[in-house]
Amino acid sequence: MFEELTKKNSKEFYRLYLANKEAALADLFADAAQDGISLDFSPDSLTALWQWAYPQFEYCSQHPVSDDIPIWYQPEYVNHPHFSGPPMTLKSIKIRDKLAYYFGEVLIRHIPNLHWELCEEKNSPYSNCPIINGATATYPLRVVGNVLSRAVKKSPHHSEDTLKEAFRMFKNEVETDTGYEP
Repeated sequence: MFEELTKKNSKEFYRLYLANKEAALADLFADAAQDGISLDFSPDSLTALWQWAYPQFEYCSQHPVSDDIPIWYQPEYVNHPHFSGPPMTLKSIKIRDKLAYYFGEVLIRHIPNLHWELCEEKNSPYSNCPIINGATATYPLRVVGNVLSRAVKKSPHHSEDTLKEAFRMFKNEVETDTGYEP
């Protein structure tokens, strides 16, 4: 569905996505703090965040219908290949959304030259999606979704550091592509 958006609609979608970022992050910080989790946008915070968030993910038989669901989780988008796995509860969708923003911000704050951007490449798997771009592009919603999928399937590649490992892999990819050395 993302690839079918017009240029104007994809820019509006992107604007809405970024406009929601600060509120989503503020909610995440408040929710985590209630359970004693301190977030600081460090790569190490991804471990504590994942340990806190993962047990809260719940799945259901069908996608929930609610005005509280961000538009990028509406059924026409959830059926997109970027969203794999069983339908999630409304609470789980909101947590996943907040994790994606947080993960994207950790990438931007710790890897030089990265920024939020709308992917306008027609043949890209991220076409019309908000991505983190620099030398290498990633779609934070997809990264968090892949981490969740591995966890749900009890993959041997899932651990309490799974989200932090995703950060390391992306960082290594950027450093390899650009020759960047910290």
